[in-house]
Amino acid sequence: MTKMQRDKGNRGERAIVNMFKKAGFEDAVRNYADKQDGMGVDVFAGNLLIQVKSYAKSVPISKYDEIKRSDGIKALASKVNHKPWMITMTLTDFLAIAEDVGILYDQGLIPPF
Repeated sequence: MTKMQRDKGNRGERAIVNMFKKAGFEDAVRNYADKQDGMGVDVFAGNLLIQVKSYAKSVPISKYDEIKRSDGIKALASKVNHKPWMITMTLTDFLAIAEDVGILYDQGLIPPF
């Protein structure tokens, strides 16, 4: 990995942490230990385990499989040059989040985003 690629990855991880903090996830933090433990988690935000990838043209969906931990909701945050950030996760995890938001909405509470 070249220094330019490493710097691009670091910028992407910092951007994701900042976006999650802005959305109310005050505990969002980069996982500096991932270089040693190899569990595939670049960012922790609440119970989200986030792998961050930036590519020039397209991000392979198989990068989601790099997340080895299973003690939270796994998500792949990906960005292609000149396009917005995208999140990839399993349908089961998405529906669990949607159910939680729906329950809050039904109770008249506003979600944090």
